[in-house]
Amino acid sequence: MTSTGGSVSHGLTGRVVRLRRWIGIAAVVCAVAAPLLVLLGAVGSKSGWFDIHVGFDWMAVRIAPALAIVGAALGALALIGALVPPRGGVVIALVAVALGALVAGSAAWWRAAAVRSPPVHDTATDWNDPLMFSAAMMIARGPDTNPIGSDPLVPFSRFTALLAGQRVAVVNAKTCPAATPITLTSPPDQAYARLKAAALRVGLKLVGDDSAPDASGRRRLEGTATGFWFGFKDDLAARLTAAGSGTRIDLRVSSRIGLTDFGRGCRLIGRVRRAVGG
Repeated sequence: MTSTGGSVSHGLTGRVVRLRRWIGIAAVVCAVAAPLLVLLGAVGSKSGWFDIHVGFDWMAVRIAPALAIVGAALGALALIGALVPPRGGVVIALVAVALGALVAGSAAWWRAAAVRSPPVHDTATDWNDPLMFSAAMMIARGPDTNPIGSDPLVPFSRFTALLAGQRVAVVNAKTCPAATPITLTSPPDQAYARLKAAALRVGLKLVGDDSAPDASGRRRLEGTATGFWFGFKDDLAARLTAAGSGTRIDLRVSSRIGLTDFGRGCRLIGRVRRAVGG
């Protein structure tokens, strides 16, 4: 009887150890796969392997956090199981919980940042006479990007409940102190050279570069900023207008995708302003 009881106990212990091991392995696989999926989404989106909607919206924002939560939950289960004799697998369980919590926490931070950021993808220094992008820039933007309007409104979504329907111009005025015209004492031709140098300095890839004034005497410059992670693209248009002996520079930045640009447009205008020195 003692031998039989010992065999049953030993068999039960073996099953517990194997179950705990497999739970731990599954937890680590999910927890490790989550950040790797985010990294693949970032690199793949920027490299053009797949659309940024796939890399960011699906891989980084939806699938990776779900994997991370599963990994953390399985890790917690494995950690509880590690307390059952014979004890073991604590390190694996802790690694799974930590990695899962890190990725899930990062996703929660992104969502919180989306809620905190102004729900706009368009920022401009002059909404009374709004800058519109050239045909070349609109072709570069493509057909499935955010629309460019002369007086856009904040769209309705779960992130914009409090500001939905308001004019973007009003939101810009409240949330982006940098979104005001740049005034230089230099004449337009010199101001254009300064602006072009500033645009290149902040990393813009120029799309339109024609220093000659148009029929109204204004000069224009356009360029695109590409983010380090995921390759988010924000397009900038600049207009230079003679103002006495000096020059007034107006800017407009519009992200290609997303209800919010997480404040990138405002920051880009601020960076250009500082680089120009106005």
